[in-house]
Amino acid sequence: MENYMASNACLICKTKLAPLASLTLAAAESPLPLCASCAGDGPRALLALRNRLQKAEMKKRDLDAVCRSCADLAWGEAVKCDSRDCPVFYSRVKAETTLGSARDVLGGVLDALERRDEGELEW
Repeated sequence: MENYMASNACLICKTKLAPLASLTLAAAESPLPLCASCAGDGPRALLALRNRLQKAEMKKRDLDAVCRSCADLAWGEAVKCDSRDCPVFYSRVKAETTLGSARDVLGGVLDALERRDEGELEW
């Protein structure tokens, strides 16, 4: 159910966020589910969110590898196993759902942070 509701906690440090109505004008222009501290430290926020997304991708990849080895599938083939007796099946489905949710939630935040921090880089 939490996947369908807006987050009221910072994605990084999990502190409770202020209601949207009480945000300042600068924060309201770009309402990200980040607290002021985490949003102010763009590189740390990007690293934390990228790590979370990478962890979800690695878990799905690892579970797919287990299923591929069991079903004797090649690396590029899609895993179509639907054996309800296998405990890895449920873990794989959960990992797919978690990864999809992470991409939905974190993808927009990562894009916004990258666009915002793009102009701050000095070479």
